[in-house]
Amino acid sequence: MKRDPLIILNFGKALHSGIKQEIAEELGREVDERRYRLAINAMKYTYPQVLRVIDRINFKDLPTDVVLHLPGIPIGAAYIVNEFYARTGIHPIILELVRDIEEEEVRRFGTLRNLELEIRATRDKRRKFLVSSILDKLEEKR
Repeated sequence: MKRDPLIILNFGKALHSGIKQEIAEELGREVDERRYRLAINAMKYTYPQVLRVIDRINFKDLPTDVVLHLPGIPIGAAYIVNEFYARTGIHPIILELVRDIEEEEVRRFGTLRNLELEIRATRDKRRKFLVSSILDKLEEKR
């Protein structure tokens, strides 16, 4: 059975063909990169500029496991993640590339970061820590 291609919504630089090949081999899926140019004009408000780019995406036709490749501009990346969640109700999966230690300009596939999973795990861990610390304080008072 052939799997659907992995859709990568790319707001950063175009992915090198070697990176796409690496992802395809590791995940056993074809890669469908869809580029959305995000050029931030620092003299204008950032969020409306991000919205103009996001508005070009047809979210109804996207599968639930779409991956985001974020721009190098941190505020733009934050706004994209926020707007993606607002429109889909799903925390996105983020493509993480890593730099080659020997050649700084060379990047390779690192991992896919499932924000939903990371948020849930972190909150559960924190909740357990807070509950145990409250119980410890109550024990001390006795």
